[in-house]
Amino acid sequence: MANRKYNFTVGEVIGHWQYLGELPKPNKSGARMLILKCLGCGKIYHVQLSNLTHSKTKMCHACTIKHTFTKHNLSSNKLYPVFKDMHKRCEYEKDYKYPNYGGRGIKVCEEWADTVEGLKAFVEWANNSGYKEGLQLDRFDNDKGYSPENCRWITISHNNFNRRGAKGYRFHYGKWEAYITVDKKAIHLGRFDTEEEALNARKAAELKYYGEYSPSHRN
Repeated sequence: MANRKYNFTVGEVIGHWQYLGELPKPNKSGARMLILKCLGCGKIYHVQLSNLTHSKTKMCHACTIKHTFTKHNLSSNKLYPVFKDMHKRCEYEKDYKYPNYGGRGIKVCEEWADTVEGLKAFVEWANNSGYKEGLQLDRFDNDKGYSPENCRWITISHNNFNRRGAKGYRFHYGKWEAYITVDKKAIHLGRFDTEEEALNARKAAELKYYGEYSPSHRN
């Protein structure tokens, strides 16, 4: 850009963006926030001025991914939405899944970062790691980020089982009940006098029905 004070005109095109205005107040860091329209998808974004002037934000996140996949003839690849969604939930604060991912510090490793080589590396890893249509991306350790060492492909049933917060037992009518869901069917594991007995029954069922995919196996 020319050496000026970055006073843009409404409607001015800046690279892949169109300038629409500026937020009345700076962000928490004191930086100016511009209102920009992505010329690729037409969506409106708030972009920090320094990111724009230093070319850190050449185009919106979705268009960047689409551009790099298209460049390598991967735009129709079935792994495209998997890669895109992985980044969205880790990096895009407006994504409804962000609080449970990026909001918890879950990140995408440098090897799979949003670059051409990162996309190629992810597709190569997936094809060499048992990826098949219908499988979902899963992390061995739900408190760690997305990387080749911490990821695998599992069925929808296994993924539902691994959701955070699944307990598998409860106190009900004076007894502790244990249960587990397998292929969308609830299996009652019995009623017990103590919480420890119910927990042990649940862990045994996890190993029986889910084996290596169960938290009990991981621990």
